[in-house]
Amino acid sequence: MQNGYLNSLVYIAVSISMLFFGYLSDLIEKRKTLSKNFSRKLFESISQFGTAVCLILVPFVGCNYVMLIILLILSMFLYGALAGGDGPIVMDIAPDYSGSLYGFTSSVSSIPGFVAPVVIGLLLEYDVSVKYNH
Repeated sequence: MQNGYLNSLVYIAVSISMLFFGYLSDLIEKRKTLSKNFSRKLFESISQFGTAVCLILVPFVGCNYVMLIILLILSMFLYGALAGGDGPIVMDIAPDYSGSLYGFTSSVSSIPGFVAPVVIGLLLEYDVSVKYNH
């Protein structure tokens, strides 16, 4: 039961951060504090480099599971900055068709999710049959 609570912290962190960074991105755009282009790049950089730094630090904490959990939660919190990075780009490109474009891009991006296991299964089946028939 404790494992479920710990796993849920990661998803709670990314949900809260997406709300936070999305709101912050809208606020920056509304106040014209930064250019839209720079703002998108900034949030994208925070999400990618912040997550990378946290995950690079994971092997260095050793068996300190509290620090490990903190790093994983922090990495997902920083990953939520995508809500201000590449998340709103579709609306920037074509605001009138953003729903259709989100649907299309989500459909296309999910193709590797069901094609890759089939391909790997075929490759492993071939290698196993060749390896064990000799």
